[in-house]
Amino acid sequence: MFPALGVRFVALADGIDSDGDMDFLPFRSLLNDYYLKDLSKKIRSAVRTNAANGSYIGGQAPYGFIKNPDNPKYLAIDGYASVIVLKIFNLRLQNLSYCKIAAELNNNGILAPRDYYYQRTNKHSTLNEHNVWVAATIRAILHNEAYIGHSVRLKSGTISHKNHRKVIKPKDQWVRRENTHPAIISQELWDAVRSINSEKDHGVDKTKRKVVPFLGLLRCSDCGSKFVHATVNRRTKTGQDVSYRSYTCCLYVHTGRSKCSPHPISEMTLMKIIREDIRKHMPAGEDSLINGTLNKLHDEEEMNAKRKIDGIDARLAGLESSYFKLYDDKLNGVINNEEFQKNVAGIEKKREQKKEERDKLIKKIDGAKLRSAQRKNWHNEIKSFLMLEHPTNETLSALIDKIVIGAAERALGDKRKSVHIYYRFDGNVSD
Repeated sequence: MFPALGVRFVALADGIDSDGDMDFLPFRSLLNDYYLKDLSKKIRSAVRTNAANGSYIGGQAPYGFIKNPDNPKYLAIDGYASVIVLKIFNLRLQNLSYCKIAAELNNNGILAPRDYYYQRTNKHSTLNEHNVWVAATIRAILHNEAYIGHSVRLKSGTISHKNHRKVIKPKDQWVRRENTHPAIISQELWDAVRSINSEKDHGVDKTKRKVVPFLGLLRCSDCGSKFVHATVNRRTKTGQDVSYRSYTCCLYVHTGRSKCSPHPISEMTLMKIIREDIRKHMPAGEDSLINGTLNKLHDEEEMNAKRKIDGIDARLAGLESSYFKLYDDKLNGVINNEEFQKNVAGIEKKREQKKEERDKLIKKIDGAKLRSAQRKNWHNEIKSFLMLEHPTNETLSALIDKIVIGAAERALGDKRKSVHIYYRFDGNVSD
């Protein structure tokens, strides 16, 4: 490739020169790749051997354990956290859901695993935020065999030494070893809780995630969490059974209602608000939104930038003339070499500044053209949304960046909540 581009490539460490003999280069690359592959295979084998021997190969010990001070390859029980783990299993034995267990721990002021780790190790979180117990954390603890003294390792790994993407391995490739460290709970308690978990999780297919219209678009105004959806079935005052989809703050749901507030809003209400908001800004027809709100500054920005570029080009031409004049003055003895070099340095500095300004203006024009093309695409997305009776998540995601939902507040005897829509086109059209 380098000779074809007229470039000479030299690698001193490998003894490679593109002007010389490069016949051995493909073989060298092949040998290097083989070496990396062999090294990766040896490392994987060593890790699997350590896991099979019962050594703890993870970074941070599971909640309820610490690394054994005498031998960090094995786990020891953490006196405080182990009591919390035992409490979680006993609460589950009482048929409490994951969310209710999380609420119980949050209401009692028990630190979540991450915060407890930072407190125990005297480290500081780089995120500068406090964590709380959520249903997913409770579920992970109740399904972890480490609490009965067993180790299950290598559940995930990378595809190869070239592709570092992590994948979940099949169960037959996991490394399971029993009685590798002290147990926190008894086998009887584990079996009892496991039967409850199996009964409650029965029939739930977690691989079939239903994509609903507002999935990933809604945010809580108080905690910033995303919203989860649920189907609500209720009977009206007239005795009619109705069913609709509603969205609620994720943190409120997953902490067992112990944190934040629900911020509930129905899908029908959201669709109505968005349609009214778009039409409100398009009183003269749908084209007014594009021609008015979106294209207002495009032409002015481009014209101003082009005028500035013309001025910079004129200035650069003037600096070029100044350089040749200085050169003539030097040849004619009007100025000495020291004065010539000083003035040339000043001219070069000004030229570089003007070139930087010119490059920025060209990028600004290119950006304006790109935004203009994007606006035409957004125009099509808006028309597509208004034409559809039941817009999909794909259509809404192309039109909307996020929707921030506020908590309900009473005003003049009525309950009201703020809904701020952030569109993907320039600015925030929603008031």
